[in-house]
Amino acid sequence: MNILLVNDNMIILKIFETIVKKLDATLKETPNLVGINPANFDVAIVNESVHENSLLKRIKSEAPSIVSILLIKKGKKSDRDFDHNIEKPFLPAELLKILQSTIGDKSEPMGANMQKEDSLDDFDFNDDEFSDPKES
Repeated sequence: MNILLVNDNMIILKIFETIVKKLDATLKETPNLVGINPANFDVAIVNESVHENSLLKRIKSEAPSIVSILLIKKGKKSDRDFDHNIEKPFLPAELLKILQSTIGDKSEPMGANMQKEDSLDDFDFNDDEFSDPKES
């Protein structure tokens, strides 16, 4: 699975780096789509801090079957144009389940190759850590 993360937040990036290890996937993180071909990816995940109106249109025009996910702040209105909207803060295990079900991951289930101390539920991020750096 190839995942495109359009993002400018280091904490979000760290979470996704952990998730892609569990999925045995590849991750490309970028603050914009300059030089990126969305058709090379199965999933496009966009952090709301870098979301522009034309961003999803470009992604879908170049990769019509790509799964789109928007990361939004808790309480913000969701964007129906995206396939999924996930409120921040989120549990990495929750996102992992969405990615597995969306793509139909045929690898071993998460529990089969993950030890107890390696569980994604152990992350403890508070709202301040999920705030976008631009808003500080």
